[in-house]
Amino acid sequence: MITAVRITLVQRFITPNAAPVTVAMGIAAFPGPDRITLTTSGGKSPWSATHVDVGNPHAVVFVDDLADAGDLSIPPAVEAAGAFPLGVTTEVAAVRGAHHLELRVHERGVGETRACGTGACAAVAAHRRHTGQTDVADYRVDLPGGILHVSVAADGAMSLTGPAVITTVGVLRPALDRDTVS
Repeated sequence: MITAVRITLVQRFITPNAAPVTVAMGIAAFPGPDRITLTTSGGKSPWSATHVDVGNPHAVVFVDDLADAGDLSIPPAVEAAGAFPLGVTTEVAAVRGAHHLELRVHERGVGETRACGTGACAAVAAHRRHTGQTDVADYRVDLPGGILHVSVAADGAMSLTGPAVITTVGVLRPALDRDTVS
């Protein structure tokens, strides 16, 4: 029987004195289908998206102007939705340089988020696939909440570096049985 659950919330945006944290993210997979169409609310879409799996599913599109994505608080429509039975996190990315991306993210079940580590990794993996890059490289990924860095090793394994700040620590206790509450 669970008597308590400890919860630690990590701030999801950049704080000036945040300590950098590096996390091994593994190797991205491209499970297909290869042709996915992504349509956003009020955006200049549809776009062709790349299905990337970094432990959770992502659909990544590349645009020239991030404003073209429109409203990402509303889940983008994904054609080939059967590929994502539990939903998908979508990234709208703009290439700012050979190893520099800018990104907006609609996280499945959440809406537009200020930062997304798996999204940054998925965008880097999709960019490398589209450009044929296979070299060891470090990438800068700019998000509304700040900057993340993705390093790619010779075997394709990625590591993610960015700031993290603990903002809340608490204990969640199970609710009393409704039948015993008067």
